[in-house]
Formats: sequence, structure tokens, C-alpha cells
Amino acid sequence: MTHENSWREKAREVIQAADLPSESADQAEESTAVAQRLLALAAQCVGSKAALVRHLGLTHSELRTYLTGEAMPPEEVLLRALELVREHSKVVQAKVINNP
Repeated sequence: MTHENSWREKAREVIQAADLPSESADQAEESTAVAQRLLALAAQCVGSKAALVRHLGLTHSELRTYLTGEAMPPEEVLLRALELVREHSKVVQAKVINNP
């Protein structure tokens, strides 16, 4: 398994664990809060909420419900947001390394 596939598989496991029907209310709130922070960070990475809507193929209404915690985003949306943040971090790290 490549490094790229291993982080995606781990992320998928974490996201799926967040959807367990037996989770407590506290765990559900924590999962929602993590999703909200991830999506907010992804919006910063692409420059705006509008850009994130386009990047993830969502409507503005869908993104709003995820950012406010009214609904939990689908697994695929979370994985794409996570990948976006990860790629953005790689670019930032490369700039820091190349421009000491």
C-alpha cells in the first residue's frame, strides 16, 4: 500500500467511525465539530466559501448546513476536503523549505 493510499484509508476509517449509530451525543457533537473545522480550513485553503462550494461540488445551502453543524457531510465530501487541506499543506511546506 502506498503512503497516499494509507492516509486515505486511515481517514476513511476515522470518518466511518464517526457515523456509528451507537455513538454518544458527545461523540456526535465532536464529530460534527471536527467536520465543521475541516470544512472551514478547506475554505481558507481555497480562498473562500464560494470557491469551496465549487471545489467540492456542493450548493451554498449544503455547505452552510455543514458549517453550522445542522447536518453531517457525506464521507466523500469530508475525504475531498481532507485531501484539499493535505495538498495545500504540502504546497505551504514546500514554499517554506525552498524559501528559508
